[in-house]
Amino acid sequence: MQLRYDPIKKRWIVFAPERGDRGDYLILQKEVEDDPEYCPFCPGHESYTGRSLYEDTGIVDGKKVWLTRVIPNKFPLLKVEETDGIKQYGPYAFSSRLGAHEVIIDSRTHNLKIFDYQVDDIVRLFNAVIARITDLRKDVRLKYITMIKNCGKVAGATISHPHSQIVAFPFLPNEIKNIWKNLYEYYYVNNRCLICDILNFELEKRERIVVKNDFFVAYSPYAPRHSFEVHIVPLIHTHDFIGLKDYEKVKLAEIMIDVLKRYNVALDGASLNINLINAACNIDIPELEFSKYKERFFHWYIELIPRINRIGGIEKGTGVYVNPFLPEKCTEILSGIKRF
Repeated sequence: MQLRYDPIKKRWIVFAPERGDRGDYLILQKEVEDDPEYCPFCPGHESYTGRSLYEDTGIVDGKKVWLTRVIPNKFPLLKVEETDGIKQYGPYAFSSRLGAHEVIIDSRTHNLKIFDYQVDDIVRLFNAVIARITDLRKDVRLKYITMIKNCGKVAGATISHPHSQIVAFPFLPNEIKNIWKNLYEYYYVNNRCLICDILNFELEKRERIVVKNDFFVAYSPYAPRHSFEVHIVPLIHTHDFIGLKDYEKVKLAEIMIDVLKRYNVALDGASLNINLINAACNIDIPELEFSKYKERFFHWYIELIPRINRIGGIEKGTGVYVNPFLPEKCTEILSGIKRF
């Protein structure tokens, strides 16, 4: 066993490789498709979902059609129409469900698996994310806007048609707030970006690099919560995903596809989550006054998290995760895959 410390999230991870040797410890469950005839996201069913908030169009069979589409979530967690304001209730507090919750229909193709996405598919997804984050940031009540993607039922997907989600919060979620503070504290002490320092160290050691191109690197974090977790990070310091140039979107799509195809081989199409860890916005509370320096200390990245680990009482009760695979072993497996 070994304990490792994650400097970005400031938490300890327990590594127990002997658990990975147990044949029943990992969850390797493939996605079960639903029937496209009843799928609300399929072409021809637009009336089920209502108006588009954004569309990327193209020509198919001589007709102009949508290729990627953003719609309001029919069952939203948060609603932009709600009013702002926190109210006290004894020792507790509550507020309305202010925020935003949108669905990105990534593709017209019902049975397109994430492992089969092409560069154009992912670039269109990036364009939709950037357009919606840019628009939602105009609402100063919203403080953190991100993209998440649940691939497979184990990862939380309820519809198999390829889709992603945009979620906007009226507060900074604790996980993001901790990252925000930790990166700033490191910058304040060292006058450097922590993630830039991590990248320089990883590129020097070459022990956890899965794949790299001229603009991005995909690596296994030193102390990940989840087996085969990979972070994709810009090589050049940049604090905001929406600043991506067109050629950078292509390079990011290429490296993401590379990692996804390695996952498909190594983990046999297991479910996974994709999370964008991006800059906060409209921060106006004294506790986070340092956010005005975000261009210097914050560095965005994307988390890819295969949902293959069993989460039990230790994780739920203490917040300490047990990982049955060291990241060096995961890197060896992923980087060793030569043919997709």
